[in-house]
Amino acid sequence: MLGKTFISMLALAAGLTAAAPAPVPVAIDLAKRTFSGLGTIYTQGGGFGSCGQANPDSAFIAAISNDFQHSQSPGPMCGRQISVRNTGSNDGVGGAGNAITVTVADTCPSCDQNHLDLSVGAWNQLTGNAPYGTVFID
Repeated sequence: MLGKTFISMLALAAGLTAAAPAPVPVAIDLAKRTFSGLGTIYTQGGGFGSCGQANPDSAFIAAISNDFQHSQSPGPMCGRQISVRNTGSNDGVGGAGNAITVTVADTCPSCDQNHLDLSVGAWNQLTGNAPYGTVFID
């Protein structure tokens, strides 16, 4: 009798487990964000950026708006990669059509959400070694 009771309880427990609802998948939007704006140049000068790393000016890095970094150091965007395309300039900066990928390594306190500060290496590749100025970017 005890054996039958145990088997009945085991069958009941198995039925409850099998009847548990399946987890509901959560939709997460991982679509890339697209921005248009300005690209300028900055030097890190061997110092540490807000992401906690020192990079040479030749590195392909960028400083982004504090709006994205949320006043944190390191900010939540540190290490993320950004594709940048040069769409032209109104002050003689060349390289229209060039595209690069930079890594977020710093915060630009004077930048808004549509402004990237690019390292010397990134600037030179994006603009074909143009003199410093302002470039329109996507």
